[in-house]
Amino acid sequence: MGDVFWTQAVHDLTIIKHILGYIPGKIKAINVIINEDELPVSFTAMLGGRLVVIMSVNGGHCNKISGVSIHGKKCSAELYNAYDDHITIRDKAGKR
Repeated sequence: MGDVFWTQAVHDLTIIKHILGYIPGKIKAINVIINEDELPVSFTAMLGGRLVVIMSVNGGHCNKISGVSIHGKKCSAELYNAYDDHITIRDKAGKR
Protein backbone atom coordinates (compact mmCIF):
# COMPACT_ATOMS: atom_id res chain seq x y z
CA MET A 1 0.00 0.00 0.00
CA GLY A 2 1.42 3.37 -0.97
CA ASP A 3 0.83 6.97 -0.06
CA VAL A 4 -2.95 7.55 -0.49
CA PHE A 5 -2.53 11.29 -0.82
CA TRP A 6 -0.43 11.05 -3.97
CA THR A 7 -2.19 8.00 -5.43
CA GLN A 8 -5.85 8.78 -4.66
CA ALA A 9 -6.41 12.25 -3.19
CA VAL A 10 -4.95 14.02 -6.22
CA HIS A 11 -7.56 12.21 -8.35
CA ASP A 12 -10.33 13.36 -6.00
CA LEU A 13 -9.07 16.96 -6.11
CA THR A 14 -9.30 16.77 -9.92
CA ILE A 15 -12.96 15.65 -9.66
CA ILE A 16 -13.69 18.48 -7.20
CA LYS A 17 -12.13 20.98 -9.61
CA HIS A 18 -14.17 19.57 -12.50
CA ILE A 19 -17.46 19.87 -10.56
CA LEU A 20 -16.88 23.27 -8.90
CA GLY A 21 -14.50 24.85 -11.40
CA TYR A 22 -11.90 25.35 -8.64
CA ILE A 23 -10.35 23.64 -5.63
CA PRO A 24 -11.38 25.35 -2.37
CA GLY A 25 -8.31 26.95 -0.85
CA LYS A 26 -9.41 27.15 2.77
CA ILE A 27 -8.70 24.05 4.88
CA LYS A 28 -11.11 23.78 7.83
CA ALA A 29 -10.05 20.40 9.20
CA ILE A 30 -7.78 17.51 8.30
CA ASN A 31 -7.11 14.04 9.70
CA VAL A 32 -4.37 11.71 8.49
CA ILE A 33 -3.71 8.15 9.64
CA ILE A 34 -0.23 6.84 8.88
CA ASN A 35 1.12 3.30 8.73
CA GLU A 36 4.31 1.87 10.25
CA ASP A 37 6.31 3.28 7.31
CA GLU A 38 4.85 6.72 8.12
CA LEU A 39 2.93 6.85 4.83
CA PRO A 40 -0.65 8.20 4.93
CA VAL A 41 -3.14 5.35 4.51
CA SER A 42 -6.28 7.35 5.33
CA PHE A 43 -6.94 11.01 4.72
CA THR A 44 -10.01 13.14 5.47
CA ALA A 45 -10.21 16.88 4.84
CA MET A 46 -12.86 19.58 5.02
CA LEU A 47 -12.21 22.32 2.47
CA GLY A 48 -13.93 25.57 1.61
CA GLY A 49 -15.78 28.46 3.19
CA ARG A 50 -19.47 28.97 2.47
CA LEU A 51 -19.44 25.89 0.22
CA VAL A 52 -17.86 22.96 2.04
CA VAL A 53 -16.20 19.95 0.41
CA ILE A 54 -15.47 16.86 2.48
CA MET A 55 -12.88 14.61 0.92
CA SER A 56 -12.18 11.15 2.34
CA VAL A 57 -9.59 8.77 0.95
CA ASN A 58 -8.79 5.40 2.47
CA GLY A 59 -6.30 2.84 1.14
CA GLY A 60 -7.51 0.09 3.48
CA HIS A 61 -10.71 -0.96 1.71
CA CYS A 62 -10.96 -4.60 0.64
CA ASN A 63 -12.71 -3.52 -2.57
CA LYS A 64 -11.78 -0.48 -4.60
CA ILE A 65 -14.42 2.17 -3.98
CA SER A 66 -14.19 5.51 -5.73
CA GLY A 67 -17.38 7.49 -5.42
CA VAL A 68 -18.45 11.10 -5.40
CA SER A 69 -21.55 12.58 -3.78
CA ILE A 70 -22.86 16.13 -3.77
CA HIS A 71 -25.41 17.33 -1.22
CA GLY A 72 -27.34 20.56 -1.56
CA LYS A 73 -30.45 22.17 -0.07
CA LYS A 74 -32.82 20.74 -2.70
CA CYS A 75 -31.26 17.44 -3.73
CA SER A 76 -28.19 15.21 -3.74
CA ALA A 77 -26.34 13.42 -6.51
CA GLU A 78 -24.11 10.37 -6.31
CA LEU A 79 -21.71 8.50 -8.55
CA TYR A 80 -21.09 5.36 -6.50
CA ASN A 81 -17.86 4.35 -8.21
CA ALA A 82 -15.75 5.09 -11.24
CA TYR A 83 -17.44 2.32 -13.25
CA ASP A 84 -21.05 3.49 -12.80
CA ASP A 85 -22.87 4.36 -16.01
CA HIS A 86 -25.26 6.83 -14.34
CA ILE A 87 -25.55 9.44 -11.61
CA THR A 88 -28.31 8.92 -9.02
CA ILE A 89 -30.17 12.11 -8.08
CA ARG A 90 -32.51 12.22 -5.08
CA ASP A 91 -34.74 15.01 -3.80
CA LYS A 92 -35.05 16.02 -0.11
CA ALA A 93 -37.53 13.18 0.48
CA GLY A 94 -35.07 10.62 -0.90
CA LYS A 95 -37.00 10.04 -4.15
CA ARG A 96 -35.11 9.44 -7.38
